[in-house]
Amino acid sequence: MQKVVKMTVAVASSLSIAAAGLAGVAGASSISNTGQGSQNKVNNTNSSDVDVSSHNSIKANSFNAQNANSGKADSSRNTTAGDTATGDASNSNSNSLTVTGSGSSMDWTALLGANTASGDQSGTINQTGQDSNNTINNKTSNSVDVHVSNSVEVNSVNFQNAKSGSADSSKNTTAGDTTTGDATNTNTSTTTVGM
Repeated sequence: MQKVVKMTVAVASSLSIAAAGLAGVAGASSISNTGQGSQNKVNNTNSSDVDVSSHNSIKANSFNAQNANSGKADSSRNTTAGDTATGDASNSNSNSLTVTGSGSSMDWTALLGANTASGDQSGTINQTGQDSNNTINNKTSNSVDVHVSNSVEVNSVNFQNAKSGSADSSKNTTAGDTTTGDATNTNTSTTTVGM
């Protein structure tokens, strides 16, 4: 009896991206013709907050149970008996498991590079009044948080039993060879995991 089991598990990352404030300032800011002793400010603020989470969880189970029995050969109580033999009993199992995921191999640099704060942060203050206080503030903030987790569980269980039957050539005047067959169990298991 031969049983071949092949399993292929391909898992695409569960990817969530939350990005806020990616748009830059639409244009330059300007203040002009202010009064005497006035307080004048131009504040430009660009901010980007990117959260990336990639979670791969893979579980694969393989179970194989085989039983092979060869029958009994009886050649007894004969004047002349020929050869007495039982057949072979064998089990063969081949198990190939391939697990692949894309969570760790993603191009995070390209992804995050497209989600950074930028824009025109220029500002002008002109024709201000006497004793006025004039300020231009430009601020750019980028926050990136990346979480990658991979979990792989592979279970492969194989049970095999092979039993060759008995050969009986007794109580004969003349008897040939008496042999029993081979009892063989073979198991091959290959597991490849790539994340």
